[in-house]
Amino acid sequence: MSLDQKRLQSLLAVAKAGSFAGAASALGVSQPAVSTSISLLEAATGGPVLIRDRNGATLTPLGEILVQHARAMELLLHRAATEAKLFLGDIHGPLAIGASPVAAADIVPQAILTMKQETPHLAVSIIEGVDDDLIARLACGEIDVLISPLSSGRLPPDIEERALTRGPLTVVMRPSHPLAGNSHLSFEQLMEAEWILPIKGNALRRRIEARFLIAGVPVPEHTISTNSIAGVKALVRVSDCIAIMTHAMAESEISSGLLVCLPIADEHFQQTLGIKRWIHRAITPVSERFVEIIQRNAA
Repeated sequence: MSLDQKRLQSLLAVAKAGSFAGAASALGVSQPAVSTSISLLEAATGGPVLIRDRNGATLTPLGEILVQHARAMELLLHRAATEAKLFLGDIHGPLAIGASPVAAADIVPQAILTMKQETPHLAVSIIEGVDDDLIARLACGEIDVLISPLSSGRLPPDIEERALTRGPLTVVMRPSHPLAGNSHLSFEQLMEAEWILPIKGNALRRRIEARFLIAGVPVPEHTISTNSIAGVKALVRVSDCIAIMTHAMAESEISSGLLVCLPIADEHFQQTLGIKRWIHRAITPVSERFVEIIQRNAA
């Protein structure tokens, strides 16, 4: 089976517009031309890719698969054009790094600063978000490398990951919090606390929820959910809310006495950051250099 690039582009245009007429307008061709292109695509794949009705057109499961590849192809061409433009301007890149909040607060900026010292003309972007969303963006080629907590087997088969750093997670709170006088805390002690949790889809939130279930206590229901590290620390400083993060993420507030950091009485409750890449995509020299630097820094 041989797939034509232009036919995949036609399918993607229909998926975006929701109709053949909209796709034809976006592509600058006639509607019959789009229909012919889709028919030839269906003949090549051996199955329907669209369901057409009076309201427009929707993708079939086969169409969904093909559109994913069409989006990746479109993104790849766009990135090729961007890279060529940067090269002509004597700029290295682009480098798109996905980072969980923990990684974006510490290990990723350190690696980028090291790269900037040896490559001043570098075009790099840090894309922070929910772990599940970042993995999807890595899979489609929107980001080159993802630094986030290890996935615990939730990765697509074509994404590889390697561990970078491992460290304990701690509970942060204001010094006047009723629990602040303890030397360490158990999950049973934290059951009644007012929690600030990462939003759903975040690997750390899944770990926290799983740990509550293992301890046999219910997951807190009345919580504040955010992935903003600055927002978490601001809320903890002025309330009796607690949050879980690494010591390094709140180091300046802890050293200045604005927050206290208490260990959790569970040696297994640690966080390992890993580096994730799509194994079938060729890594660019600038991405490879970033990987080398962040692995060296982590070591």
